[in-house]
Parts: sequence; structure tokens; C-alpha cells
Amino acid sequence: MTILARLPKSAPRRIDADWLYGGDIIRELQRLHPEWNFRFIDGSHKDIWESVDILIRPVRHDAISRMILEAKERKIPFWWSYMTGKYVEPTVREIEQFIIREEKNATYIY
Repeated sequence: MTILARLPKSAPRRIDADWLYGGDIIRELQRLHPEWNFRFIDGSHKDIWESVDILIRPVRHDAISRMILEAKERKIPFWWSYMTGKYVEPTVREIEQFIIREEKNATYIY
């Protein structure tokens, strides 16, 4: 299971980019599930989709992103803080359950 997430390396002053992009949630998911392979990007989108099973985007700030549009186009399951059209505070438990459901329902062909 390979999970793609965006974590920026740097951010403008006065902004906690790690928190905005859900770094706290992603690290907790890594701690709970060391068997999951996390792949991180920091903004570059070249060749990121190879062997990706799920995209998680637990952001606390933005509307639709290019990553969400690309995941939809590639039919890659994703969890995003704006799935319902309005913001939902991301939680480790909710995202964990989404990943587990997707893992059980998936047939991976590489």
C-alpha cells in the first residue's frame, strides 16, 4: 500500500505549513501503521503517481488542488478535507479508516 501526501519543506514566515498540510496527522498514521509506505512530495508533481494507491490531503487551508484533480483523473482514491464541498477538520481515525477500507476493497495491479 503506497500512500501519497504533500508536505512542504518550507513556508512563508508566520505560517505553520506542517500543521496546514496535516503533518501531525500524517506522522501519527505512519506511527500507527509502519506497514504502509508513505511517499511525500513538497510541490513538484513530476512522476509522482507511479505505484500510488491512495492520496491523502488532510489540509487545513485550501480549496481544490491540482493533486485532487489529478487523482480523480487517474481514478486513485483520495481523502481530502473538503470532500463534502465544505471544510471538515481532519482526524487520524477518519483517515485511517478510509485507508483501511480502500485497502480491503482494492485489487492492485502493477
